[in-house]
Amino acid sequence: MKKAARVTLLDASDLDDETHRVLKDQLSKATKFLPTNVLVKWDAEIDAILRLAIWRLSVCNHNATFGQQLLNISYGTDLSKTKARLLVISTVFCSYFKSKISNMTIRSSPHVCSEDDTARLYHVLEHLKRALTVMETMICVASFLNLIVFLREGKYPTLIDRVLGLEPVVGSSKSRSIGYRYMTRELLWHGFMELITFTLPLVNFRFFKRKLFSLIYTDRNTVKSSKFNGSRFELTLKTRCAICQQVPIRPHHISCRHVFCYYCIQSNYCADQNFECPECGQLVNGEIKSCC
Repeated sequence: MKKAARVTLLDASDLDDETHRVLKDQLSKATKFLPTNVLVKWDAEIDAILRLAIWRLSVCNHNATFGQQLLNISYGTDLSKTKARLLVISTVFCSYFKSKISNMTIRSSPHVCSEDDTARLYHVLEHLKRALTVMETMICVASFLNLIVFLREGKYPTLIDRVLGLEPVVGSSKSRSIGYRYMTRELLWHGFMELITFTLPLVNFRFFKRKLFSLIYTDRNTVKSSKFNGSRFELTLKTRCAICQQVPIRPHHISCRHVFCYYCIQSNYCADQNFECPECGQLVNGEIKSCC
C-alpha cells in the first residue's frame, strides 16, 4: 500500500469533524420544535448515538472514515476487530463519558439541589471531573507532540491512530485529483455579486421608471396634463395616493388634482428632480404643498 500524503491525512481529519458538525446541525434543525429541556437533558446521548452511527456506516463497513473515503485512503488491513472496538470506545464513549460527568456535576451542585441529598455525590463527581480535566490536558499535550512527530515522519495523524498502530494508506494507485471548476464558479459568482452590490445603489431606478412610463403613456399623459393641470386637488374618503394607491398619510399635492402621501412624493422628488405625477404628468417643480 502506498503511503498517504500528510496534507491528505489532515484534510481527512478535518472532513470527519465537518461531517459530524453538519449532521448535528441538521439534527438540531429537525428537532427544533421539541421541548428544549428534553434536548438539553439528552444532548450527550444524542451526540454519542450520532457518532456511533457515523462509525458504524464508515469505519465498520469500509475500514475508513467518511473523510478518508472522500480522499481515497483507508486503514487497510491494520484495522482488526479489536482495534475497531478500541477506536469506537476512544472516539465515542470517552466523549460521552466526559459530557455525562460534566452534566451530572452541574445538576448535583449544591446551588441547584439541597446539600443534604447531593453533597457526597457532588464531591465524588467533582473529584472525577478534576481527574478527567487533568487527563484531558495530558491528552492535549500528547496530541500536540504527536502532531509534531507526524509532520516529521508522515505517519499516525492522530494520537489514537498512533496508540492503536493504525496508519492510513492510499486505497488504490489512483492519485488524488483536484478540480477547480467549482472554485472558479464560486469566485466568479462572488465577484459578480460584489459588482452588483457596488453598482445598484448608484442606479436611479425612479428616473428610469419615469422615462419608461413617459414613453409608454405619452398620449394619455398629454391628455390628462391638459385637462387637469392647475385644477384643485380632490381629497375625499375615496381619495388614494397616486403613487402607492393607499389612503394618503399626511396628504400633499403638487398643484394638480391628485393627492400623495408626504413620504411618497418627497422620496420620489429627492431621487428624481424631474418627477412627474404618474396620473397627469404634472411636474413637481419644488411645489409640494400640504392639503391640510
